[in-house]
Amino acid sequence: MNLYEHIKSVVKEETTTDKNLLGKRLRLCSTNPMTGYYRDGLCKTGDQDKGKHTVCATMSKEFLKFTKSKGNNLTKSSKNFEGLNPGDKWCVCAERWKEAYDAGVAPKVDQNATNIKTLDIIGDVIYDKPPNSKMEIQEKCWKGYTQKGMKTMFGKRYPNCVKKKVNENILKTSIIKIIKEETEDYDRKVMNFLLRRYETNEINIDEKIKFKEIYFKIEDEYYRLSEWDSKKRQIQKILNMLEENNVIEPVNNFSNQNDPYRQKIIKTIRKFLNDVM
Repeated sequence: MNLYEHIKSVVKEETTTDKNLLGKRLRLCSTNPMTGYYRDGLCKTGDQDKGKHTVCATMSKEFLKFTKSKGNNLTKSSKNFEGLNPGDKWCVCAERWKEAYDAGVAPKVDQNATNIKTLDIIGDVIYDKPPNSKMEIQEKCWKGYTQKGMKTMFGKRYPNCVKKKVNENILKTSIIKIIKEETEDYDRKVMNFLLRRYETNEINIDEKIKFKEIYFKIEDEYYRLSEWDSKKRQIQKILNMLEENNVIEPVNNFSNQNDPYRQKIIKTIRKFLNDVM
């Protein structure tokens, strides 16, 4: 096969609408020998395919003998057909596979290359383990899981999928890094907002009574803090101001005192107050 023919075959395979038993793109069954009703290597079917050659199976001596007894000798060669041998893969008629299944000589099925339309013909018996057969259901484990041998459920053999172990130290380090990066963004955002908008004012009531206050003018609103306010009250006033001006999320969202974002915001406010008060 030259490069052009190879590219053409790949494009044809990628754009096909036929699905396999796993609901994914139908894979090649065999090109040596060339199989399929349309002799394209795929177990596709259509209105012209009266036998419904939809099951991709690996030939066995028992099945070849069985299908010969039914009047279809797949081992016999002809002008355009060399005949099949045990180990060859072939698109088998769904009904014939079911007959072999009932007789205990069903050949092994390739789910990736077996047409999903098989289910409309013989139902989900295609998934069962036939008598005297070593057929197992081959499926990939979900993302985040890995296969640890096989297990039997409801008379079928399935991959035993277990959750992958995650290195807790790596996971913890990754979480800390993400939180640090995100809280640093909060830190810069809050600090820049406060530094750009604050003004200080010293008030002298008399020679002995003096105090400082900070105020923020945001549009037509004034927010004032006084040295007479407790540190907790000062922080709460700034939190309210930041919330009202959509600088941070509503304070009620930080109900957990240990929330890293809440801690970072309060730490930033404390730093600001220590520098300016």
